[in-house]
Amino acid sequence: MTGSYAALLRTPEEAEGADVLGFRKGELVTTLARLRAYVKRASREHGIKRARVALRYLPEGCASPMESVLFLLLSLPCAYGGYGLPRPEVNYRISVPDDRRGAMGRSCFICDLYWPQARLCVEYDSNMFHTGAQRIARDSARRNALALKGITVVSVTGNQIMDRVEMDRAAYLIAKKLGFRPSAYCGDFPERQAGLRTALLLSK
Repeated sequence: MTGSYAALLRTPEEAEGADVLGFRKGELVTTLARLRAYVKRASREHGIKRARVALRYLPEGCASPMESVLFLLLSLPCAYGGYGLPRPEVNYRISVPDDRRGAMGRSCFICDLYWPQARLCVEYDSNMFHTGAQRIARDSARRNALALKGITVVSVTGNQIMDRVEMDRAAYLIAKKLGFRPSAYCGDFPERQAGLRTALLLSK
């Protein structure tokens, strides 16, 4: 509801063109501010306490389902099965240096997840949109342009997200880049992590 995409009602067999992604890009259905205002008004509704807690952790403006998944895996507290990293900005705009705008053909870049204080950009690399020589060259030029601004780019692929061990490694790298030391995990963290992954990915 707070992402700039919507699920499709078509079956995978019926999908074609951009619909093969399983979602369609569009406008946000609502915003966190509106949801918070509603929760404040509906203080006596059933489940409002859980809704109030959930609003602390929801992302706003993610451009795809997997971006939302990556955000939640990284930033949810360990008690909920996440890695407990600081909350990043979502789809953060970074201007391109003036002398590079002509070569890059754009005035800004959008970082999927961004931690301004650490100048760290984490990108979700879709298998569909980040393959092929032209796309690889474009991604490389993009990283170089961001590096000129002192910004580090870390890529996380769909395969890494789907593999728990690989996701652990990616989260450790991101935490290290942030200079962040996670608090001690609770004793049943593996079970909590598995539960979160099942809820988000239908996979452990």
